[in-house]
Amino acid sequence: MPSVEGAKPWYRQPWLWFVLTPVMASMVVGSSFAIISAYTFDGVVKDEYRIAAKDTLAVTAKTDKAQSLGLHATVKLDDMTGEIVADLQSTQISFDYPQTLLLDIVHPTDQHGDLVQPLRQVAGGHYIGQLGHTLLGKRYLVLHPQDDSWRVQAELHPPYTEPVTLTPQRFN
Repeated sequence: MPSVEGAKPWYRQPWLWFVLTPVMASMVVGSSFAIISAYTFDGVVKDEYRIAAKDTLAVTAKTDKAQSLGLHATVKLDDMTGEIVADLQSTQISFDYPQTLLLDIVHPTDQHGDLVQPLRQVAGGHYIGQLGHTLLGKRYLVLHPQDDSWRVQAELHPPYTEPVTLTPQRFN
């Protein structure tokens, strides 16, 4: 029988540390991930979704209204001058063009990268506005009136030299 005087204390036993090291490491790493996820909220990808009965359904009422009005727009962004030019057209003859439109320039993954630029009407369906700062990367453009009753949208890829056609369709 081994003598009690020569035995190592419990914290000097190698099998104890062999068992406890993975447990302690997973607690430290798990706590770190929990803290990081709590403090670095990455926002929401912008499109109008709601959760209903464990399914995600796209809310399409605004795009449906734009489609029934026969709306489509052409938007040109000028990175050099910062000017935004939009031409809105409707197939309905009696369509009343709003005085002001809002152009949402949406970053696909970061909510802090979203911009909302007001556009004012200069003639008929012709609108102009000013871009706040230079854009980088892929963006979504969403054009809608201030009452948010309809919307047309499109995907925008760099370089932003070509005009983009916005239609009443959902993002893919």
